[in-house]
Amino acid sequence: MNLEKMEKNWQTTTASGNLVDSRLQLHWAAQVIASVGGVHVAPEADDSHRNMEWIAKSSMFVGNLSGGEKPFRITLHPESLELRLLDGSGNPQSSLPLSDNSLDAAYQWAAEAICTYTGDEAQKLVRPEYELPDHSVANGGVFNVPTSDLASLSHWFGNSDMVLRAISSEDGNFSPVRCWPHHFDIGGLLTLTAESDPEVARSVGMGMTPGDGSYPEPYWYISPWPYPKDGDLPELPVGNWHTEGWTGAVLTASEIESETKAVEQAKIVTTFSTAAVAAATQVALRNAT
Repeated sequence: MNLEKMEKNWQTTTASGNLVDSRLQLHWAAQVIASVGGVHVAPEADDSHRNMEWIAKSSMFVGNLSGGEKPFRITLHPESLELRLLDGSGNPQSSLPLSDNSLDAAYQWAAEAICTYTGDEAQKLVRPEYELPDHSVANGGVFNVPTSDLASLSHWFGNSDMVLRAISSEDGNFSPVRCWPHHFDIGGLLTLTAESDPEVARSVGMGMTPGDGSYPEPYWYISPWPYPKDGDLPELPVGNWHTEGWTGAVLTASEIESETKAVEQAKIVTTFSTAAVAAATQVALRNAT
């Protein structure tokens, strides 16, 4: 990876262990994009029609392009906590600031904005069927996220997208970098062996989640598939192996933010990702026939 480029563009993060409430609200806001994708984008077997791409120059999540005569996308800009409808060329057509608005209001806005733009009959948008962490915004409460937290979360996704795209550019077997609305992680999959059955194929999954049931703070994960049966895992220069429920190398926000300068934070993450990808690849290919 181009460490010099990473260091130049790295956005420093601090006190990310305090983002739990804010990242839950942003997680729920992202479901609007997923719901629109479920109705207006051609379905894919891997559910990728409901995922999102991070666009660095705009610092926002962008949903997949819809079908129809007037294609569009729904986007979410974390720092302004704003939903937007863009036309097929990326021009804004409508927007909704989420602060002091409810999730139901966001869904209503999306349905009406799509109807107005396309001229088609409005289609009902429903929340995704998968389980999500509970929060008051899911039950009628309004969005209320501190501006500083929104900036921090934006930096986390921006930094992660930058690192993942750098890894992807070095290996043609890396999947597109996307954020998945179910777990709200941004990541990709490095395929090591070509198999028709994904349960049999050797691979390394990697990415960043802003926090979940395993760790409340943001963390990087790099996970081999299949998981090792013998528990023998290579030593890492930074980070640790997580083995409870799933197996993967983990680097937490606390470890990254032990350094306060952007250049040092970038070095920790690049050191971890380089070593952990190599280690996870070794584990995944162990005993491969």
